Amino acid sequence: MFYPATYSVFAGATEDEIQLTALRWIDSFFEISPADMLQFVPRLLSQVLPTLSSGSDEVRQAANRVNNSLMQHIVSLTEDAPQNEPPKTSPPLAAVQASGKEGEGRRTPTPVTRQASIASSDTRKPTSRPASRTEPAPALASQPSEQTSEQTSDLDYAAAVNALTLQFLNENEATRVAALAWLIMLHRKAPRKVLAFHDGTFPALLKTLSDPAEAVVTRDLQLLSQISRNSEDSYFASFMVDLLQLFSTDRKLLEGRGNLIIRQLCMNLSPERIYRTLADCLEKEEDIEFASIMIQNLNNNLITAPELADLRKRLRNLETKDGQMFFVALFRSWCHNSVATFSLCLLAQAYEQAYNLLQIFAELEMTVNMLIQIDKLVQLLESPVFTCKSIPGAPEVEAATNSVKDLRLQLLEPDKYPYLYKCLYGLLMLLPQSSAFAALKNRLNSVSNIGLLYAGMRP
Repeated sequence: MFYPATYSVFAGATEDEIQLTALRWIDSFFEISPADMLQFVPRLLSQVLPTLSSGSDEVRQAANRVNNSLMQHIVSLTEDAPQNEPPKTSPPLAAVQASGKEGEGRRTPTPVTRQASIASSDTRKPTSRPASRTEPAPALASQPSEQTSEQTSDLDYAAAVNALTLQFLNENEATRVAALAWLIMLHRKAPRKVLAFHDGTFPALLKTLSDPAEAVVTRDLQLLSQISRNSEDSYFASFMVDLLQLFSTDRKLLEGRGNLIIRQLCMNLSPERIYRTLADCLEKEEDIEFASIMIQNLNNNLITAPELADLRKRLRNLETKDGQMFFVALFRSWCHNSVATFSLCLLAQAYEQAYNLLQIFAELEMTVNMLIQIDKLVQLLESPVFTCKSIPGAPEVEAATNSVKDLRLQLLEPDKYPYLYKCLYGLLMLLPQSSAFAALKNRLNSVSNIGLLYAGMRP
């Protein structure tokens, strides 16, 4: 048979000319009979993906064509039917015949844009078979569901996943990105067959978060998020525990990629779910030093990350039960870091509680790290972070946020927010002479006469 022979030549070839010839043969086989090539997909992936980073332009282009053909054919197969849902019915005969006539007698162009859409963050699944490399319409119409079902069962998902996972060790970024794009597509297509928390692939995905290429880390996080969405809460909690363990053992990863990882996860998953789960895990963390560093990282993202804007607005509404419960959930674990806890209270506008924390600060030994954190907090107070806006689509929260003012505007009402003044003057007393000290002093001096005015107006 020609397929194994061609694969053997391809696998043992290092010369560009031989690789190019083998790739062209494989591409031709897919044009003639893609179904017969299905069993060779895992082995082909282990050879095609590395050539995506070939030094030869011709080899790279040929490898891209084969990679696109492979991916397009796998996408065209019958998807896993969701649980508790009946299987999808085949399209009407007229529609199949129409698509067959359109594609008959010519070869479908290389689906570069198709691959890009598969690897993107869009989670939509194809609902019909695209017009590509199809048999004539009567053959498709004679047994539509049986044929596609057989093709799906012929694909060895486990072998394909193993072949793709091995590509994580490839030194070329393009190959690693392509391998993750394949895993994203396969998991999106058949989540019950590909990648679960209990298999051996998950640790490899966690380790890939340390990859030097940001594009690889972003794709890896997209895949991890996709797995989490299709898993139970217990598995999601395990993912968060494993992630914290990874940060604990690899502090360079936390320092260099911690913000990127947290923000990407919050972009792809529920930010509140992530923060609640991490807070619950960190509350029980025995390594106090790591817990403090991790809380500081989470708090900085909570205050500044655009992906967490709605979460900040939710925290500002302690009048609602939802806001109270979320604040309490974070407060318990935030206590591992005193400055983070204080800034959480400011963000939630729990000024009296924040002032009570300042009294505790006076009893603590002020370390350099604490002073640096306070310095950064003062800089954030001068930024737009503490500006409130309503949350679209949440009427009860929107009504509450509309009544909440910017922290700086609240300084104009010292009689209504006395503890805010005490908090800011308390910070001023803790800070050494610095740019942050000067900025906060200028801010308070600009409204100091307001306090005297209110005092004079009292009977």
